[in-house]
Amino acid sequence: MPAYAEQPARTEEKTEPSFQDYLEQGTKTATKPLRTGEAAHTFTTKIGRANINLSLVHGLKLTVDNSEFTLNLGGRILFDAAHYFEDKNDLGDNGVGIRSIRTDFYGQFNRNWQYMFSLGGFTTGGRIDTGGVSVENLYIRYRGFEDYVVTAGQHTEPFSLEELTSRLNITFMERALNNAFAPGSTVGLSVVTGGQWWTGRGGFFANSITDEKDQGSQGYGITGNFSGAPIHTGGNILHLGGSYSYRNVEDTSDVFFRSRPESGLTDVRYVNTGKILSSESLHRFGFESIWISGPWSIQSEYIHTLVGRKEGFKDLHFNGWYAFLSWFPTGETRNYQRGKIGHVEPLRDFGAVELAVRYSSIDLTSADVLGGRENDVTVGVNWYVNPYLRVMLNYIYVTTDINANDDNTVIGNDSPHILQARFQWEF
Repeated sequence: MPAYAEQPARTEEKTEPSFQDYLEQGTKTATKPLRTGEAAHTFTTKIGRANINLSLVHGLKLTVDNSEFTLNLGGRILFDAAHYFEDKNDLGDNGVGIRSIRTDFYGQFNRNWQYMFSLGGFTTGGRIDTGGVSVENLYIRYRGFEDYVVTAGQHTEPFSLEELTSRLNITFMERALNNAFAPGSTVGLSVVTGGQWWTGRGGFFANSITDEKDQGSQGYGITGNFSGAPIHTGGNILHLGGSYSYRNVEDTSDVFFRSRPESGLTDVRYVNTGKILSSESLHRFGFESIWISGPWSIQSEYIHTLVGRKEGFKDLHFNGWYAFLSWFPTGETRNYQRGKIGHVEPLRDFGAVELAVRYSSIDLTSADVLGGRENDVTVGVNWYVNPYLRVMLNYIYVTTDINANDDNTVIGNDSPHILQARFQWEF
């Protein structure tokens, strides 16, 4: 018979995490245990050998008696509201919309073999639109080796600190402008290795399964990231890292870069190269840093992208960067986990409050390609109700140059202000 039960927090004896445990910090794991000091109201039932658990916090979990197999169904909903104080261009309707819906099917076949299947793209312009549904992750992972983990399938290429950090854990509502250069999630084979305070990631990658990325189909290549924390004592952490990615470009492929003004409900992308003619290769170089000292932190990244071209066209050099300051007046510390940022754990029953300010910049003008330049200043306030619920408020001041005209579809030299808010729920 079904039964409602309150599961107590786990009280197992603490043990030194394994290398694989370190790698999984801040990500969806096959088991998704309760956090320390947390209780969840859970509906449980049993059908034959199958055990089913349903919770608003942990989603749906299926286990099988006398088996290591697990299946979890979870996901996220990001509900946004935006008001555009427009200058020269119409950025869209003010109001509310669903920024993102994603469903995750994940778990393990046994302790060494894990899997993940994620679907996104259920919304367009804040409205439900199933016509754009796409595969974000579809991979299997082997973690039976002592010193490294192997992943095969569609997953995030190891490039850029913000890209490797889940959208659920980034400080602002949208990633910074230079995220336009990140390869994103594609099909590939990658390996992760490292120690307690350093991590190396690398792999071979092809295209996205759905081929819906902003940058278009970009052939085959390699991507790698190395990061470490040379200072990690006395509550202080200094993270330094670098990324490199190379891609050959197929003759039939389209290459282009573009970015929204850090607002997910508008369709305007001021900076936009349009299709780049005669592209044959892409080189991306990324540099990243974080300094965390108690409730304070500073984070920054710089990305340079070189587009090699043929048929007499000049090579192109694009770049972008950001820097931001974060402070928790409630005393929490950003959760640094092996080159990523994990969930914030509130210290008080009412949750945690974070204040942050960011400057970001991107330049998509080089040689004959006039993609435009944009600079954004963002002020953010976050309320972490608990590790699964977050309320966010962002104010953005945008400035663009004459060539930031969304591939000749809007007016350049625009300077709008954007006020937006988000309710974020992970389950």
